[in-house]
Amino acid sequence: MKKNTFYLIGFISLIISLLIDNYISLFFSNIRNNAFDFLSVIVSYINTVMIFALMTLILYFINKKKEIILMWIAFFSSGLLSLVIKLITNRTRPFIALNLDKIANIDYSFASWNTSFLSWHTAALFTVYPFLDKKIKYYWLIFAFIITINRVYTGFHYLSDLIAGALLGHMTIWIIIYLNKRFRIL
Repeated sequence: MKKNTFYLIGFISLIISLLIDNYISLFFSNIRNNAFDFLSVIVSYINTVMIFALMTLILYFINKKKEIILMWIAFFSSGLLSLVIKLITNRTRPFIALNLDKIANIDYSFASWNTSFLSWHTAALFTVYPFLDKKIKYYWLIFAFIITINRVYTGFHYLSDLIAGALLGHMTIWIIIYLNKRFRIL
């Protein structure tokens, strides 16, 4: 899919999701059960730094050392941009705003003081995407989908937070790749 098409679909999806966020979050809250909760606890322990450490190793072993640096630059850049956007929007997390039940064995303490819009987890996952081989990209998207949809299931994020995070991560890495090519930084 071309980048322009990706962004167009992404922005339209973001607008639509902003209109139905509460319904989506309530839907996921209503389908909770012991099996999904158990899987959610496991998925919730996979954090962004673990993912990036794993990606660093993978890129190192497939001899893409320059990409490791670009990926980490994008990781920190998307984190900084995400923080600024979170401070500006100050959107309350769904589990607080909608008074959703918390899932046992998941730590909600960090999310009580931190805001929802946008998902840095999702942004970070999408900064890795351009460096993957075609065979791996589809598996990565499935992995990213599981991680990110779990953020809605737990009540940490709305659907629009995920879409905005994906757009931010994708834009961040492509800007960094462009700047690297343009100015031959690495």
